[in-house]
Amino acid sequence: MERHGIIILNGSGEAGKDTFIKFFCRNCPGMRVRRISTIDPVQTAMLLHLGWDGETKDKAHRRMMHEIKKSWSKNLDGPFKYVLNLVTFDMERRLRLGYGEDTVHFILAREPEEITKMVKMYNKVVPVTTVLIKRRRNEKYGNSSDDNVTDYTYDKVIRNDSDLDTFEDRTRSFIDSFKTYGVSRITQETLEYLKELYAEWLDDEHE
Repeated sequence: MERHGIIILNGSGEAGKDTFIKFFCRNCPGMRVRRISTIDPVQTAMLLHLGWDGETKDKAHRRMMHEIKKSWSKNLDGPFKYVLNLVTFDMERRLRLGYGEDTVHFILAREPEEITKMVKMYNKVVPVTTVLIKRRRNEKYGNSSDDNVTDYTYDKVIRNDSDLDTFEDRTRSFIDSFKTYGVSRITQETLEYLKELYAEWLDDEHE
């Protein structure tokens, strides 16, 4: 039976989050990796309807992404539901088809309150590890999503303040420990429990 684990990954702009995922994949070939970012639907909307070119991420564009996502989260709890649907659907499909391959879900999330909510929800069904990628520079981006990434106590802080070889070595060290505690087996009962937890959480939120 396959195992699943969740890594909630954070870091300010250009900290090296996707490089970390690339190194993780390269050094953990027996494990399937999925990348889910809470900002992806916002970027898609900006690309299709708001004139964004899909590449520019200056302070103005980052601030706009932050403000749209903040409203989406506050009014509709959109980022949380988006991630929950993707993770749950993937677990259900793979359990039903019986692939047998271990899976790690990388969830890229920024806001400390959002991370706290995800950890509380998922940690009851699969192991959750929170990771911050940190660079030496202290650049301010003008939005709280980028500027306040350190306002959370992470399980692991991995520094990207040297060359790429050193960063990859640090990724390997993380993988060595992650393999022992970062994944666990799932069952249909696990998934049903996750759905029940989410339903209870919705009831509490709307009381």
